[in-house]
Amino acid sequence: METPAGVQAQIDAVLDACRAADPALRAAARMTLARDPFEIDAAHPFVDLVRTAAAGVLGAPPAIDGLSFWADSAFTAAAGIRRCSSDPLGDGAHADDEWVSAGSVIACTEVLAATARAFCR
Repeated sequence: METPAGVQAQIDAVLDACRAADPALRAAARMTLARDPFEIDAAHPFVDLVRTAAAGVLGAPPAIDGLSFWADSAFTAAAGIRRCSSDPLGDGAHADDEWVSAGSVIACTEVLAATARAFCR
């Protein structure tokens, strides 16, 4: 797992190499924001709960997949709140043409509701 300290060490190593190549180079880097990554073990019972709820709505359990972007899930996980990403289908995140399908928004809502019902039993 990538850590803020590890990233800072990699950047410092690049700057050191640049300074070695050009001793006149005056450059420094400082971290201004670091966010913890989010990960939940695929074997965690909450993952099974969400997949079972999704299977009831979608007709089959969704695949377990990793995502390359950062999301607010890390904040909830840091607070001890379990989370699986089960989002509507679409494309163009944060672009002018970002979209999700209306049907997948409805399905996602149904999965979230089924998950909440199962979790609260």
